[in-house]
Amino acid sequence: NTARILRGINFDIAVGIKGGFSSYLAAATFLSRAPYRVGYISDRFHPMELLYNLPIIKGAEVKHQVEQCLDLLAPIGITPDKFVRDISLEIPEESKIRIRNFLVAKGINPVGDMIAVLNISNNSPDATWPLENFIELTKRLQGNRIKCIITSAPSDFANAKRLAEASSVDKASAFFLRTTDIMDFAAAAGYGKMLICHDSGAMHIGAGAGTKTLV
Repeated sequence: NTARILRGINFDIAVGIKGGFSSYLAAATFLSRAPYRVGYISDRFHPMELLYNLPIIKGAEVKHQVEQCLDLLAPIGITPDKFVRDISLEIPEESKIRIRNFLVAKGINPVGDMIAVLNISNNSPDATWPLENFIELTKRLQGNRIKCIITSAPSDFANAKRLAEASSVDKASAFFLRTTDIMDFAAAAGYGKMLICHDSGAMHIGAGAGTKTLV
């Protein structure tokens, strides 16, 4: 499938972007037929690493995965001093207004109240926290006078709504927020004092919104 997708495109360079060695990415860069192929090689020899002709050895220094991926640019002359490290999102004003109006309508002070945003969605079923755990956590947060905004991907709207209904202690502390635009979710995360979510896209949105995130 990868070969079919890449067929007929004349790439100059292919970069296997991951914080470590991946045999699939080594094969994909090779199938691109790019004359220059960059990627991390394995800690222990793996024959697929020979498909890279600009291999990088992963250093012993502990780095964030983003920095490890940025280091893949070194063979083409983009060194760490040239990295743009600002990962903040520019959230549209209309998204901020929509979420602010939602909070005010629910009796929540967007500035003065302690707000926790919870996102229950995850692409990996085996690594997904049970809904019952989210219910218990949400109840405990409300016990500490924290307003809870429940969010999810559209496929999990029913469970998110169920969570809000099952965990609301006084019918005025846990609310389901239906977000169909990713920037609306980013705006919600931005109003939160904390974001609680899985190791998922929501985590990265929370980081971009500058919100303390528990994953």
